[in-house]
Amino acid sequence: MRNDHNQLPAIPRNKKKVHTIKNQSHVKKETVKIRKLNSTDPYKYSLDLVFDANYECIVTVYVCARECRNATNIPLYFFTDPNMPVACAYKFSSGLNQSLPSKVCIIDTAKYNEGPTGNQGTRQEDLFTVKEDFYPIIISIETIYPENYRGKGKKNI
Repeated sequence: MRNDHNQLPAIPRNKKKVHTIKNQSHVKKETVKIRKLNSTDPYKYSLDLVFDANYECIVTVYVCARECRNATNIPLYFFTDPNMPVACAYKFSSGLNQSLPSKVCIIDTAKYNEGPTGNQGTRQEDLFTVKEDFYPIIISIETIYPENYRGKGKKNI
């Protein structure tokens, strides 16, 4: 609607901007933070993040992992060194603006103590370095669709 001066009406300031979710579940990347767990242990950190899920989902966190692919831009699986901590996976109900509970995902950097000649994924430097298909942290969120779901997104799994 336009007024007499051919201008659009002003948007009331108490209205919030609407964000369209393109995926059934996703992590809000601007909320991902790594925090010191406490001041007494300088090696332990916790992961904080906020995510949305239209259906139940599984959030998995890999530390020092390699992304293995079978085709361009299609991750097949993530691999961590078998001698290092395993990935942390947590199941959540549907909901918007959900937070990973504090102290659920603890990263103990003291375990990554092999020197420069150690295997990739076991060295202190690997916690801070991205190389080709190797990442310090990978956060995967997967939607668990109900049995009767018939939408397009399920075909992309």
